[in-house]
Amino acid sequence: MGAKAKAFLKELDRYLQELSREERDDILKEIESHIQTGIQHGQSEEEILKRLGSPKSLAKGYLGEYYLQQKSNNPAHFFKLFFFFASLGFLSPVVIVFLAGVSFAFALGAVAVVISGILSAFEYSIGDFIFGVQLGTHTITGWPGLLISLIVAAILWIGAKWCWRGLRQYFAYLASKYRRLVKKENIHA
Repeated sequence: MGAKAKAFLKELDRYLQELSREERDDILKEIESHIQTGIQHGQSEEEILKRLGSPKSLAKGYLGEYYLQQKSNNPAHFFKLFFFFASLGFLSPVVIVFLAGVSFAFALGAVAVVISGILSAFEYSIGDFIFGVQLGTHTITGWPGLLISLIVAAILWIGAKWCWRGLRQYFAYLASKYRRLVKKENIHA
């Protein structure tokens, strides 16, 4: 392997510093294998490195996949994901803020509707305000109000989960976009 490929791998390793040494070594071996296979099939080192893209872009793909594989309910992990993927493109912050915001709003709305429904079931009121489900000019209170509230909350919760799933799929799309490896079928090109 030539000097350019070694420099490429060294720079890639530098961008992957957040990963463990073992994970970085696996990635570097994978890329080195792609380079060597391409050379064995008659491609020039420059051609292979061009197809791989910049070490920074390639590292973003690997880091994105790494972040997505981490299962955590820790808010710090979410914000790390959020800021990492928001930095990957012009529209990314807009899409991510929209999907995360709508998901959060639906989830919060679902909780609020359940609380309102429970208060409605016991016909709780604050001054002139009676908790219940408003349909036109009628307020439905009591157990029917709770039932309607639970149905609305379920719909909101499904909407929140759908937006959250869409956000995770968008993260996965961005990660795959930045991980452009030499495809085995293209090695012979």
